[in-house]
Amino acid sequence: MEISTEGTSRLLQQKDVHGPFVAIIKDVRLEKITGRGITTEEYVVYFTAGKPMKFGLVNRKVAVAAFGKQREDWIGKAVEIFIDPNVTFGAEVTGGLRIRIPTREGNGTLTGAAKTQRAAAPPKPAPKPPQLADRHAQAL
Repeated sequence: MEISTEGTSRLLQQKDVHGPFVAIIKDVRLEKITGRGITTEEYVVYFTAGKPMKFGLVNRKVAVAAFGKQREDWIGKAVEIFIDPNVTFGAEVTGGLRIRIPTREGNGTLTGAAKTQRAAAPPKPAPKPPQLADRHAQAL
């Protein structure tokens, strides 16, 4: 039997996420969380499936902008959870869990915001050369 050196957590962590996925919020609670010998009160979001997730300030700002400040308004809403490799902890780049608000395609299917934004912004056509250049070319 192989002995794991990784700790286990009841909360969602990067190692639990193997790609972006959509989760439906079931509940939001303010809970005491102990980590690294320090106990703090943190917002923990429970989903209809899987582990709950601690919502730090950045994720709370995203959710508040989309759903408002009232806990009840978050229940039943969808969020897309993904790993952002640029998250820092102190001076160290550690990566971390982030949320974004998924959008609905024309058929009602939820899709990740980043995918939808890329599809909605086709490349711009190359600009036409100025007319002045054409007149000079004709004169030669």
